[in-house]
Amino acid sequence: MSTQPTIAFLGPEASYTHQATLSLFPGAENILSPQITIEDVFIAVQNDWATYGVVPFENSSNGSVVFTLDLFRDLAGRFEDLV
Repeated sequence: MSTQPTIAFLGPEASYTHQATLSLFPGAENILSPQITIEDVFIAVQNDWATYGVVPFENSSNGSVVFTLDLFRDLAGRFEDLV
């Protein structure tokens, strides 16, 4: 089993979140794991399928990404291990 970290991000490649991930983790191209939804990123980190997750919390067209903020609040208690 590999101990190399994996970084989940809201895909696809070349998206703004992908670019932000590469800015935060330079040289990490080989350990990135694109996810289909924001919730998938949270699930990947919660289940230890990824070490880190990168999601948008704001965008230029709509402002706050409310779905991301709701997942961070975690009112349902699904992501208790995330910080």
